[in-house]
Amino acid sequence: SILVEELGLDVKVEDDVIDFAESLCTISKREGRWLRRLDVQDAADGSLRVENMTDYGECRTECLMVRKACQAALGKKQEDLVELLRTGAAEGTLRTKICKAPCKKKFPALAQPREDEEFVKGPDAGILQMMENRDKLRQETGQVIDIMSRADMDTMSDGDKEAQAAQDAFAEQLRDARAMSGRDWRGKEVDDL
Repeated sequence: SILVEELGLDVKVEDDVIDFAESLCTISKREGRWLRRLDVQDAADGSLRVENMTDYGECRTECLMVRKACQAALGKKQEDLVELLRTGAAEGTLRTKICKAPCKKKFPALAQPREDEEFVKGPDAGILQMMENRDKLRQETGQVIDIMSRADMDTMSDGDKEAQAAQDAFAEQLRDARAMSGRDWRGKEVDDL
């Protein structure tokens, strides 16, 4: 698949493929970024349909609903997906083996009317990548990083910029103190290499 190639996933390493499969429905990870492009719409027959938009949208109620549907659809098929990825199955084979049953299933019309949520364009791919890297860095180091677009930075007051610089300086002091203490940000001993 294109995403497997883009991420440089080594399909021979089972743990990496398992992590990849587990992250497909996680909005805050690169593997699950595709969920932000989906818009849930009302169909004429009273059911729901999902449209793939060209832009990434803000993740609100419908985005979270699509994530839950992804988790439900992949839940029992995750091991199959891992095996298919590891054997280098073609995209058509993946679609047939993984999506056949969930995609063919017909659901009845909604019993209660649903309030449609307007699709609102969200951050672009570059900002999303920075946010994903920020989350990864936070997990590894404990460092909290704010992601802002250039437009947001341009609207900051001088006081906001000073406060941001003070936060950054304090975070650097904390990092240095942790490094000198021999403990990581979680308080665990750092092994000498």
